[in-house]
Amino acid sequence: MIEHLWRFLQGYVVLKIRGASLERFLNRAARAGVGLWDVERLSSGMLVARIPAGSFRTVRALSRAQGWRISIAEKVGLPFWAAALARRKGLALGALLALAALYVASGHVWFVEVQGDEGIPAARVREVAAAAGLRPGVRRDGVVREEIQKALLLEFDELSWASVHVRGTRAVIEARLRSGLDPVPRPGDLVAARDGIVEQVMATRGHPRVKKGDTVRRGDVLISGFIPPGEPLHRELLDAGQPPYVRAEGIVTARVWYEGKASVPLLQRREAPTGARAWGIEIELGRARVRLGGPPRSYQAHRQARRSWRGTLGSWTAGVHWITYEEVELELVELPAALAEEQARAAAAAQLEAEMPPGVSPVEGPYETVEITLEDGTPAVVVTVRAEAIADIATFREIQF
Repeated sequence: MIEHLWRFLQGYVVLKIRGASLERFLNRAARAGVGLWDVERLSSGMLVARIPAGSFRTVRALSRAQGWRISIAEKVGLPFWAAALARRKGLALGALLALAALYVASGHVWFVEVQGDEGIPAARVREVAAAAGLRPGVRRDGVVREEIQKALLLEFDELSWASVHVRGTRAVIEARLRSGLDPVPRPGDLVAARDGIVEQVMATRGHPRVKKGDTVRRGDVLISGFIPPGEPLHRELLDAGQPPYVRAEGIVTARVWYEGKASVPLLQRREAPTGARAWGIEIELGRARVRLGGPPRSYQAHRQARRSWRGTLGSWTAGVHWITYEEVELELVELPAALAEEQARAAAAAQLEAEMPPGVSPVEGPYETVEITLEDGTPAVVVTVRAEAIADIATFREIQF
């Protein structure tokens, strides 16, 4: 790899050499200290070789002395690129300016998109975000996500959470409406709805119990509704004759794994009709049913189809059902492993998509594993698809006194 890079930096040429006794040419070039590589004989009187650009004059002098004819088929490497750009200064300057403009533009946010539930006032959300520092043209490193999210939650009481992600030149604001406002705010904690690694904590009410980087398990308290004695709100509540408990509110996002898993047996049971059929009839009157006929005992397996008539006889409900019994033989059919894997992969991907909350997109993955295992003694292809995403894992849990 380093050798190829060095040759590119030095520059090299691809030569075509024509003439007799080309082995002598190779020997003389080697004695002259010329390094040749990728030598290929195209015919008895012609070969192709690559040499450093700086050795071309030496090779040309050898060829003229011995009567060999050489021609340059291709020039490769940085020196030739630089020479071409030097001849086209306007093009080189334009390319540099374009690269500089692209570099500057990529460091800014140019699009602000609002995603989430229906009913969210997207235009107003953009206004509040702009006032908090997120607007088209702002530098990416100048976007303080926590401040923007806090401003949105303070401005819109109907939001349960808001999240800001900057992806390239696009900023995405994701917001969710409350599923239902409690007319009597009951004190409680925000706890983890699933396992994860905490990415961000923003408590608008309550006492944070975790920080970025903490690993949490389902049910762990993230933002406590109990206000500890060291905080000013603790004294305010006591002075007002209230216990030091509040309804915790805020956002706790975490890196969480979602998984979809599906298996497809390599041996599948199939019903093959034998051609044998039998018929039966079922008479229904009120709650009473009488069946006449049915599948012969010789049928090891069968499937049935019905045609029915229903009506009334006075105050009674009545019905007649004609039943066709078709004998089938159960046989095992081997499914190609590639087809089974394809079916399992599609089912696992669908399961993964169904498990992920709306508006949550993978930040890593999806990754998949494929294995063949025995399920109830039958070989099966099992595909597991996993993806990592950043999602709000906080859910409310009332404090029980």
